[in-house]
Amino acid sequence: MRIYYAKPDAIIYFLNEIEEGKQVNENIFGEKYEFIPINSPNTSIHIIKLYKQDVVSWGGKTFNASNRGGFQVFISLHHNIMFGFYGDDLITYEDESGQGSGHGSS
Repeated sequence: MRIYYAKPDAIIYFLNEIEEGKQVNENIFGEKYEFIPINSPNTSIHIIKLYKQDVVSWGGKTFNASNRGGFQVFISLHHNIMFGFYGDDLITYEDESGQGSGHGSS
């Protein structure tokens, strides 16, 4: 399984759909010195990656991410909340065996 981790002080962009339309809220995600798992299988939140694109427009904001590893959009199935990160704010960890062996990449 591919697990995504946010780098320290990564910015998370919440992609909201409200009655007034689409809107983006941003916040710093995680800790200053730690990598935080986004879609860990050890949680009940059930977050999955929806897509990755070089350009994403949402609520009047355009994320130009072609030089930042794309803009990666996730959804929390438990809360039905969509959010995104620039690809260069993430690393991935492959764990096909379930034993924690893998490699990091961006």
